Amino acid sequence: LLEDLAKEGVVLGALSNACGAYVRAVLATHGWAEAFRIKLGADEVPEAKPAPGGLLKCCEILALRPDRCIYVGDSPGDGKAAR
Repeated sequence: LLEDLAKEGVVLGALSNACGAYVRAVLATHGWAEAFRIKLGADEVPEAKPAPGGLLKCCEILALRPDRCIYVGDSPGDGKAAR
């Protein structure tokens, strides 16, 4: 999925409840660091998921309207944050 989105020129961002340094390390280890324009952890956003503040901060930094974004997550808390 991520490869397909990147090939289509979709702007990718990563937000995790882990710390930002960990997010960046994981993406770098797997060769994805350059593909993601923003990489943030819970220590770098106003509030951890499932609160929406981190997602809204990502949108703000990327200059994207939240209603024009799609959030792909892997937990129930991610779904709550996206609402």
